[in-house]
Amino acid sequence: MTLTPKQQQILDAVLFLQSKGENPTVREIGQLVGLNAPATVHKHLKALQEAGVIEKSGKSRGIRVVRGSGVPVVGKIAAGEPIENYEVETDDVDPLMPGSHQFPELNIDPGLFLRGAKPGDLVALEIQGDSMVEAGIFNGDHVIIRKQPQVEEGQIAAVTIDGAGTLKRWSTQKNSNRNSSRSKSGSTTKGKSKTQKSVSLLPENERFEPIVITEEDHSDVQIFGRYVGLIRLAR
Repeated sequence: MTLTPKQQQILDAVLFLQSKGENPTVREIGQLVGLNAPATVHKHLKALQEAGVIEKSGKSRGIRVVRGSGVPVVGKIAAGEPIENYEVETDDVDPLMPGSHQFPELNIDPGLFLRGAKPGDLVALEIQGDSMVEAGIFNGDHVIIRKQPQVEEGQIAAVTIDGAGTLKRWSTQKNSNRNSSRSKSGSTTKGKSKTQKSVSLLPENERFEPIVITEEDHSDVQIFGRYVGLIRLAR
């Protein structure tokens, strides 16, 4: 079933309110989408229930999105300086497993972002900061990430530095340093050049400086995944 624009707006509102930690009421949904008549909200909720994307228990806060068919929101990530509370996995629950109820979920077909993607192939992270605004990524957006350990030059990636996460454009640079030594007679002998490879995490905002990681510190840097798109919820 293809959702109408208003049904999608209602669904986005449920997801947004649910991400705050509690299932929403009909009144809260109506306020968020600009519908004053509860009957109209109920009509759209009934259509979403019949489509199998939400469940209703009959209680005041009995509206919730059905898990396991979309993209799980597994944490937050900085678009600015790396943030320490970047956590996407726990010991006892796999957040990438379809059907996991640990995380709220964007009820969106993963195939919209990556051809052939299935539930569990992608995760979403909420952006904090504005270092990527010139790439169209704003504070509060949910970026869609394909989890992978490597990215190509110039791609936008979710990266951890000593466990703290940030979203930046990935760039590698090679710098040649030629060693020299001085002999007992005072003459200088040139040695072989040594190529060092550094990584630059580039912002898309002129107010921010790149984060440069030298070759010696490469072990502190890990690629979590590649940016493949975003969702901007009503707020």
